[in-house]
Amino acid sequence: MFTDIVGYTQLTSKDEEKAFQLIKKKRELLLPLLEKHSGKLIKEIGDGTLTRYYDTKDAIDCANNFQSKTDNELKVRAGIHSGEVIIENDDVFGEVVNIASRLESIAQPKSVLVSKETIDKLKNKKDLDFIPLGLQSLKGVGRLIEVYALFGENIHTPKPEDYEINKVKVHSGDEVPSIAIIPFENKGAEENAFYAYGISADVINDCTDAGLIKVVPMKDIEKTDYSSMEFKELSELFTSRYIAQGVLWKMGNMFQLSINLYDSKSDTVIWSDRWQEDWNALTHIKSKLCDGLLKALNIDSKNSDKVGTFSTEAYKFYLKGIFVWDKRETENDISKSRELFNEAIKLDKDFLGARAWLAWTFLNVGEFDTALDYYKLIEQDAERKDDTDNLIRALHGLGEIYLVKDNDAEKALLTFKQTLLLSESINNKRALGGSHAKLGTVYGRMDDFTKSIEHLKKAVDIFQTLDLKHLIMSAYSNLGTTYYVKGDYDKSMLYFEKKLKIATDSKVKVNIANAQESIAHIYVHVGNYSKAIEMKQNALAFYSELNDARALGRVLFSLGHTYFDIGKLDESLKFLSKGLNLVRKTKLKKSIAMSCNRIGAIYFEKGNYNEAIKYIKEAIKLNKEIGRDLHEIVSTLELFACYKALHKKFDLDKIEKLEKDDLMENLDSRDTFLFYYISGNETYLKLAYELLLQSVESMEEGFRNEFLNFPNSKKIIKEYEKVFK
Repeated sequence: MFTDIVGYTQLTSKDEEKAFQLIKKKRELLLPLLEKHSGKLIKEIGDGTLTRYYDTKDAIDCANNFQSKTDNELKVRAGIHSGEVIIENDDVFGEVVNIASRLESIAQPKSVLVSKETIDKLKNKKDLDFIPLGLQSLKGVGRLIEVYALFGENIHTPKPEDYEINKVKVHSGDEVPSIAIIPFENKGAEENAFYAYGISADVINDCTDAGLIKVVPMKDIEKTDYSSMEFKELSELFTSRYIAQGVLWKMGNMFQLSINLYDSKSDTVIWSDRWQEDWNALTHIKSKLCDGLLKALNIDSKNSDKVGTFSTEAYKFYLKGIFVWDKRETENDISKSRELFNEAIKLDKDFLGARAWLAWTFLNVGEFDTALDYYKLIEQDAERKDDTDNLIRALHGLGEIYLVKDNDAEKALLTFKQTLLLSESINNKRALGGSHAKLGTVYGRMDDFTKSIEHLKKAVDIFQTLDLKHLIMSAYSNLGTTYYVKGDYDKSMLYFEKKLKIATDSKVKVNIANAQESIAHIYVHVGNYSKAIEMKQNALAFYSELNDARALGRVLFSLGHTYFDIGKLDESLKFLSKGLNLVRKTKLKKSIAMSCNRIGAIYFEKGNYNEAIKYIKEAIKLNKEIGRDLHEIVSTLELFACYKALHKKFDLDKIEKLEKDDLMENLDSRDTFLFYYISGNETYLKLAYELLLQSVESMEEGFRNEFLNFPNSKKIIKEYEKVFK
């Protein structure tokens, strides 16, 4: 507890003797009460006194009794805060002391101000009443303090309105706060940039996970040049009411940190502070930042102090790992990031946050077996430590692996149902939305479209509340895909267009291009080939700007495929050849095989059978290597068709084996027609004709007639009419 005499400094300049008598009177009143309430006088600083108590109730009772004995001559104010202190040479130090002093400095004469932390530590609140004064920004304190005034008959109780000026004004209770946390500017050496970046990323993640709060993702912030922008501009750019911006220096073994929290509604900085920390207190910096920001926004902070390690050195490597991973450009960067996370784990094997990041680096690049091992160990240790946040992360990773690698939808379903319950239990909105999104994907994979759509829409609602645009787009994309597979192309188009709008508004080229690709697929399915080509050309332009080789190869193939379907073989060959050159550089066997097979089909249709055979044989070889059985069948049919056209012998036994293969049911009308061409079996001609008619069922009449007049369609129809009519 801190106490001081109101007006003492002025009195000293006028009447030193009287000032001395007041200090004496204060001491005579206080010392007996200290003995009564198990208190200890730590020191006197002029008119101020610092006292310590082993029980919170004793401190408050002592302050109450003391103030009741003061009078109009001896006007005293008091501040009380509770927590751990550093004791050295019979003196006490630390944040607790600083906060108590700052509470005393804003107290009114004959009043006692206490922090909420103090009230929370009371074991016995009998006969005690407190008046809330709101969140207060105290000078020299790196977080907001929730302040209360002690109520009593013989002491002064301030009115809440007396503290409105000093009170931090935040959003109303029914308003969801939105904040952009700008990465802290590094004012130290360049090699220390990872501290500012890593702590910023960590604060963003924790604020996002804290509850009902909109936090602009780090990757969205980094896409813009914000360096010369003022608070108002930043608020408009990120459509956020609040902007947090700070500066971090590492000077030798000391960190100096300053931060400002700006409110665009009032056009003022509502919270500002700076402090210094020893390097060994690095793990506390993020906690203080996150805790301060959340309290400033009136958010109940449940995980703001979850750094995950007490090792400063481990946390340093962890921050470096995040920095290198987020800035990665090469395979070497991925390896370097993993090395840094491993160093953090070596120093603290229980640092689950670092272990979760390490597992993610493997899952992200498709190294599923390694990721699986890491996530299983994290799951076990998170359960043992009752660490729900990291347990959710581990289960999300495992569920993803079960679905993608193992194609085990049932196992993935059980896993994501578990994350759903865990997310609800800690009110982690982001994780809850993610669980709904994953369940939607799994149910879609199981062809349970009703449940898939239900969960995906719940995910959208949560992500919209949190204003997580990249996750909203992902959910829209999944909804579009689900409706597409279901055969509801109107609703599929609706959600892909919603994704496109968000992507266009946010000017994120990769998302714009991805949405355009998806819309193009729908246009193909409904027979609007001109719009499909237009959308694919637009996507191609964006991917060219981004220099994304994989995406460029994919869209070039898609364009080539579309031109092939409508019979424009020269255009098709142009795009497919460009795409093949690109995917050869990426060494993606699947993409190379698809391109080679389609180029071979073009040469077959053009009558250049020897050139066709060259490409088709390469496709067969690659499909065998990667185990793509259906595509190997398609390539084999193309090859045998070339042999027949050249009057060459081919493996008739292979034809008989193919007839018995269940995969033959998955062939399209053209490939089925090829089998008829090779075998002469009229059953396959009839099937090819039926498949052709099925493919136009969803098309409008105008598009249907256009499709049936394409060269491949006309070939099947003509042969069918010749044989059966």
